[in-house]
Amino acid sequence: LEHMAFKGKKRPQGALEQEVESLGAHLNTYTTREQTAIYIKAQSKDLPKAVEILADVVQNCGLEDSQIEKERQVILREMQEIDNNLEEVVFDYLHATAYQGTSLGRTVIGPSMNAKKLTRADLVDYVNSHYKAPRMVLAAAGGINHKIDAVNAKTVSEICSKYLYDKCPAVAGVGPIEQIPDYNRIRSAMYWL
Repeated sequence: LEHMAFKGKKRPQGALEQEVESLGAHLNTYTTREQTAIYIKAQSKDLPKAVEILADVVQNCGLEDSQIEKERQVILREMQEIDNNLEEVVFDYLHATAYQGTSLGRTVIGPSMNAKKLTRADLVDYVNSHYKAPRMVLAAAGGINHKIDAVNAKTVSEICSKYLYDKCPAVAGVGPIEQIPDYNRIRSAMYWL
């Protein structure tokens, strides 16, 4: 899915890239053993547009059979590269040993048999069951003063209602945020104690 994320139904890949670039933003995705992240780095004034783009990427992922087959070949090549990278192999064995019987014990990219067998229906089922509000987090950071309201709940709710499936998002962190004292700096200044 990470490979298919930017090949949307509403915005073709070229149009998406051009739109992100026109904002001076950066759109990317990555997968770890614990999460898949789709993120955009943009100016704070472009928050509504950034959320719209993220919502489009998540909700309108183009899952055409021809693209799936093309990406399947890319993934199989990546798997070969990983198998030839001793550091990756060692970490995979380390995780398999340390986290036996859990999802953390599996490789990030999965077994090659999965990549060879995966169908469009499998991907659609996965998106429909995992790309839902209770399993997702929309977070915004940066471009803020040290003492402001963390989130304007009304603005976030309006943006989410307009662009995301979940019409009633949970909004966390509403209230004043104050800069926390840098205790490391204080501790360093008190080295003589």
